[in-house]
Amino acid sequence: MGACARESCSQAFVDSSKAGRQRYCSARCGNTDAVARHRQSAKRASSPERNALDRIPTPGKLGRPVWARKLPVELNEP
Repeated sequence: MGACARESCSQAFVDSSKAGRQRYCSARCGNTDAVARHRQSAKRASSPERNALDRIPTPGKLGRPVWARKLPVELNEP
C-alpha cells in the first residue's frame, strides 16, 4: 500500500510494480505532477535573478560556442 506522491491527491494504491517503487496512484497523477514541476522550473529559469553564467552560450553541434562559429562565405566578404 502507498499514498499518492502528488500533493493534491489523497488516493491510496496497491504497489504492483516489479521494483516496488510506485509513487503515484495513476499515470494521470504522475503526469500532472511532472507538468507542474516542469512549469515551476521553467518559471525559475526565466526569472531575472538568474546567474550571469547561465547566459553563456553553450556548445552547438560543431562543438564550438554558438558565437564562435564561422559566418557563411558570402557574409565574410567585404
